[in-house]
Amino acid sequence: MRGSLNTITLQNSSQPSLVVNDVSRIPNTFYRAKVDLPWTEWDEILASLPQGALRDRLRAAEGRSVQKELQRGVLADTLARGENVNGATLVKGQHVRLR
Repeated sequence: MRGSLNTITLQNSSQPSLVVNDVSRIPNTFYRAKVDLPWTEWDEILASLPQGALRDRLRAAEGRSVQKELQRGVLADTLARGENVNGATLVKGQHVRLR
């Protein structure tokens, strides 16, 4: 639509957007865990683990409450490479441009 002051157009988006349809179907490999708990419990958890890389990485971490956080960038990159991930898609939409 052209007006005397402005023009409004519908334009295709240059980048696809990540659309998460069903988070329960997205594999756990696309999530990170954050942990928050008392230091005494943290020490108890670490003490119960065998010596190794996992124990060393956890020993170096600060205590945080457990939160499951979707790594949207990693998921979008995987989909952009053409890999199928249940529960998510990339959608190239449109937007309104005002000039």
